[in-house]
Amino acid sequence: MDKKRFSRFLSLLLLASLLFAGCTPFSPAPLPTQPPGIIDTIIAATYSAIQAQTPLPTATETPTPTLTPTRTPPPPTITPTPTPTFIFILATATPFPTLTPLPTFSSGGGGSSGGGSSSGSSKYSCHFVSQIPENGTRMGSRNDFDWEITLINTGERKWPVEDKYMYVRGDKFHRYSEYNFPEEVVSGQEITLIVDMEAPKEPGSYLTTWALNVNGETFCYFSLQIIVEK
Repeated sequence: MDKKRFSRFLSLLLLASLLFAGCTPFSPAPLPTQPPGIIDTIIAATYSAIQAQTPLPTATETPTPTLTPTRTPPPPTITPTPTPTFIFILATATPFPTLTPLPTFSSGGGGSSGGGSSSGSSKYSCHFVSQIPENGTRMGSRNDFDWEITLINTGERKWPVEDKYMYVRGDKFHRYSEYNFPEEVVSGQEITLIVDMEAPKEPGSYLTTWALNVNGETFCYFSLQIIVEK
């Protein structure tokens, strides 16, 4: 303890002693006589005792820790989300089968487009009138039907009953490959010929060609084209 604080302490101690003495009730007995110099002895002893005490540690101010700046991490790299590309594939419609051109009917024996043998004379010829069903008719698989062909004899000679009309080429969906004429056909006469047919099992386009055969001569070609559906 420094001298300044010690002097203040002694002053307070003396003041307290005086106050205590003043508050003490009056006693008629005479106070004992204190030996001279006792007060100085007490003060010296008190000072020595205070000096012998271990001084209290001076409080050390704890420095405020310096904040270490934290490194801000860089923003994450944003991986671009792939944009889906929609590819529209247009379905290509299956084209209808191309109809094969039918033979051109000629008033001559067979005509250049007929494909059969002919004498080239006007003895045997025909004129095509109509047919049922028409070319390009659609029908179901295994459909049973009659092919009716109407012709006119435009040649000079008749078509005898013993002669015939028959299958020549193409797809085979007939029940019989040849027939005799149902009656004799003279020049200028019209007749309807019938072929018993059955549509094929598989879908698709089918073409068959027939012709007349009189006295060993083939002429008057006619064809039928059908489209079989599921």
